[in-house]
Parts: sequence; C-alpha cells; structure tokens
Amino acid sequence: MKKKLVTGILCAAVLAGTVAPVHAENTTEGTMNVKYKEGNVYVISIPSSVTLQQGKETTAEQIKATSMNVEPRTEVVVMVTDGINEKGAVSLALSYGESADTVTSTVSLTSGGTGIDTDTVVASFSGQSLEPESGTGTLYFSGLPEGMKAGTWKGQLTFTVGTMD
Repeated sequence: MKKKLVTGILCAAVLAGTVAPVHAENTTEGTMNVKYKEGNVYVISIPSSVTLQQGKETTAEQIKATSMNVEPRTEVVVMVTDGINEKGAVSLALSYGESADTVTSTVSLTSGGTGIDTDTVVASFSGQSLEPESGTGTLYFSGLPEGMKAGTWKGQLTFTVGTMD
C-alpha cells in the first residue's frame, strides 16, 4: 500500500511539474520580439617596422583596416601604449653598444608636429570604412641626429587596438 501511495504521489508531482498553466483570453493579435546580434569584427594592419634616417623626417606606412564590420556609432581605435617617453619620443639603443648609446625620435601625427603621449589615439576607424579618419593613421618620426655610431639602432612601440562607443 505504501508503495502505491508513494508511486501515486510521485506520478502526481511529475504531472504537476510538466503541465504549465495556460491563460487564454479572446485575443486576435500578439507580438514576438525577434533579435540577432553580430559581434564587432575588424582586422587592423599596423606596419611591423619603419627605418628612420639621420637628419630627415620619416613617414611610416599608414595604419589601415583590412576588414571592418562594427556597430553603428562604434569606433575602432589604435593607441600607442608603450615605447613613448614623456617628450613624445621613441628611444633607440645601439645593439651591443654601451647603455648610454641611445637616441630619440619624436613621434607625431603631423609632419613636424609635437610628440604624442602614451594612449594617444593614432588611428581611428568607424562604420565599415577601411581608411582611417582624417588626421589619424600616419605616424611621423623626426630625423635622427647626425654622426651616430655605426651599428643597428632599435626601439619599439607597442600598440593597443579596441573599440569605443
């Protein structure tokens, strides 16, 4: 008897859990929200190197987008996040040289311009455009001093790419 009672209670509980109450009125219309969200997808091409010159400004290849599919009112930005000193310059050190063997080149967004700061937006893209916004995308490097020691001089800039609303 106990087994039948327990079985009956379990069956009733299962049925109660699977039967959802339905409230129906005499309506002739209704709505359903239908949604889909595509995530932002973009590919930014940042030149891997630039070769500077003594006494002459150098223009780096332009930072470009090779693929761009972002939400309206969303901007893809490229910033220099490391490698710029407080004067807006990148330092180059002589490979295998003394620790004092360093020179700097001012990095700017305009020819002959003032140095950029860390976290300056250096390229900006919006919508589906593969070209950077006006005034961004190209970096200019001031000429290196004349009479540098022979050898390979190296420095590095680190970029971060992200979106802003």
